[in-house]
Amino acid sequence: MQYKKVINSKVFKDPISMFANRRLLLDKNTKNLCLNAKLELKNKKLELVKIASNLDALSPLKTLTRGYSIVENKEGKIIKSTKDVKVKEDLLLTLSDGKVEVSVK
Repeated sequence: MQYKKVINSKVFKDPISMFANRRLLLDKNTKNLCLNAKLELKNKKLELVKIASNLDALSPLKTLTRGYSIVENKEGKIIKSTKDVKVKEDLLLTLSDGKVEVSVK
């Protein structure tokens, strides 16, 4: 009985049609996979551009190009307040195009 069931299956009746249908399904799934991969890559590129833009905006070098400077004492400690500075103390200013040594009056 099992033998008749196997012989009457679609594989034996019309194998070419079955393989053609499977090939179409494989092609459809391949196209969908490629489209989804391209879409995911596009989304990741947009996300990367956004993160890079945010990183650039927070960059200390970008801040220097807007006219700010970084002030350090001789030990390399960043000066954040007037309380951190003494009269006649030598400081180093970092500007967008280089460094300048100054002395406090």
